[in-house]
Amino acid sequence: MRKELTKALTELTSATNARDEYEIEYEVEKAQLSFSAVVGECRNQTQRDAKVTILLNKKGMYRKMAELKSKARVAYYTWSTYKSLLEDK
Repeated sequence: MRKELTKALTELTSATNARDEYEIEYEVEKAQLSFSAVVGECRNQTQRDAKVTILLNKKGMYRKMAELKSKARVAYYTWSTYKSLLEDK
């Protein structure tokens, strides 16, 4: 069981690092799009947010960020499960 916990911890660290590294690039692109002329023509914040999301999705960045977040979340739950099982023994 300890071997599985160590493996889960390694996966959690890897997934979290990958998400954190990509999040910087994602947020910079999101900020650039938010201040672009294409988004600036939208009338309200909801429209601007939607336009940014659409543009990020066209670049494939929105989906990649969602997948990285999901992978990190699953890795956390896996690690947490093994940790809980070991603590209960």
